[in-house]
Amino acid sequence: MDMSTDLLAGGLLQAYSVALIAGILSVATPCVLPMLPITLSILGASKETSRRRSLAVSAVYVAGIVICFTSLGIFSALTGSLFGSLLGHPVTAIVLATIFVLLSGSSFDLYELRLPNALMQRFSSMGGAGFSGAFVMGLVAGFIAVPCIGPVLLGILTYVSTNGNVVVGATLLATYALGFGLPFMVIAVFSLTIPKRGSWMRAVKSVFGVALLVTAFWFLSGAFHSLREHANSVAGAFLVIFGIVIGALHRHFDGSTGDRVRKALGIIALTAGSVLLLNVVLAPPPQENWCQETGDGACIASACATHERTVVDFGAEWCPACKKLQNITFADSEVRKRLKSKGLVYVDVDRAEALAKSYNLKGVPEIVFLDNTCHEVKRVEEYTPPQEFNRILDSL
Repeated sequence: MDMSTDLLAGGLLQAYSVALIAGILSVATPCVLPMLPITLSILGASKETSRRRSLAVSAVYVAGIVICFTSLGIFSALTGSLFGSLLGHPVTAIVLATIFVLLSGSSFDLYELRLPNALMQRFSSMGGAGFSGAFVMGLVAGFIAVPCIGPVLLGILTYVSTNGNVVVGATLLATYALGFGLPFMVIAVFSLTIPKRGSWMRAVKSVFGVALLVTAFWFLSGAFHSLREHANSVAGAFLVIFGIVIGALHRHFDGSTGDRVRKALGIIALTAGSVLLLNVVLAPPPQENWCQETGDGACIASACATHERTVVDFGAEWCPACKKLQNITFADSEVRKRLKSKGLVYVDVDRAEALAKSYNLKGVPEIVFLDNTCHEVKRVEEYTPPQEFNRILDSL
């Protein structure tokens, strides 16, 4: 399999595309937009500045952003499953969900969350003017924007940590950083005006507010799996439409009592509908002939007793690489054909913690091959494409 085919099979090209688009869209978030005037002053975008110089200075600014986010990507890749495991812990999930709920209140204009003006001015003055100032501003720009881009950034970092590849982690976060810095570069070069506030801006803020609430649910559902059991595309679509119509986006909390009530009901309906639709998307595909281990070891014992070889797949619902393994490798027709003669067991490490610990896992996904006495004969500690997985099966 050549490199381009392998990238496509592994979903990396899609991941890079999503990261780039997410970076560009992150600039449109309500608390990133106020950074534009400060950034333009650092980049020296004015009538007296040539476009060539503006392009050069803004490129240095983007380089600072790239270095900042690339460092985060390398750190997440090196820490491996630890990052994902922390996100799946109930305490971490509750804390993060609380943060995102509080951030959503700011998006709905219930209150304002922003860095102190003194700190913003401090960041804006770091490094002085010109190239050095642009580079330093790029380094700190991501940290200024974290309250708004947190959900997107955490999602990418989760993917990186479960992938465990340092090169992928670095390049994926660099791609996101390029997307994040590109609009600043365009604005600096062409001296575009900052969009004025208006009703459209308040609607955009409400969209991000609902997105933050759905993100809060996503973190909670990673730790409390029963929250993912409610999935209905029809009811979800109805609630989304009802929430938008009744006023989730165009009504405001600073209006009349009726407006506030409609806004609240609309937000509840839109969030609930989005959650139901999200659960439909996140629902794992049915795995034929795979025994779902509950933690008592019954599935593994039964599979070993009735098969010469047993394949035990250790995964987690928060793990993107685990879903790739299920949706790509185990769904491959040739792989499925070869697995028919083997015992198949799936272990959710969050639901069967004691059993997972007994196998001394380094992370997820991890595949353990057992003989008919339940003794380990081989182990694979990362996502494996179909062709390579078939070669492993042949070696057994």
